[in-house]
Amino acid sequence: MPRHLEITGFVWLLVAVGLVAVFVGAFIINNTFSITVAQRTREMAMLRAIGASGRQVKRSVLVEAFAIGAVASTAGLAAGIGVASGLRQLMSLFGFDMPNGPTVISSNAMIMSFAVGVIVTVLSAWLPARRAAKIAPIAAFSRRWR
Repeated sequence: MPRHLEITGFVWLLVAVGLVAVFVGAFIINNTFSITVAQRTREMAMLRAIGASGRQVKRSVLVEAFAIGAVASTAGLAAGIGVASGLRQLMSLFGFDMPNGPTVISSNAMIMSFAVGVIVTVLSAWLPARRAAKIAPIAAFSRRWR
């Protein structure tokens, strides 16, 4: 088999693993925001009771998701660069010849990974934000949530 086909197959394998990771991450983020909205039902109902619209409540959850996505994506980028550096040193310890020079990470790759992290976080929080917008103001005074 020609060498370029092997590399192409490996690249597609990495893309598939990356897509599975993003898909699983989206479910985890969705579950986290669902739990957060459920735990903060009284607070969101109180916001509705003092005059916040459902749209404002939904927007507050989505802004929170954007902020969390931005911070987590930045931390993920930093951790990824650290892991790449550590793997390079580990490979050299085991006798694999690594080329000299700095680790090269394109700006496009950094921008895309940051954007995917933020977009997946906001999209995953969309349904919990919609549920938060539908919380009735009377839920703030309900005994069930005390």
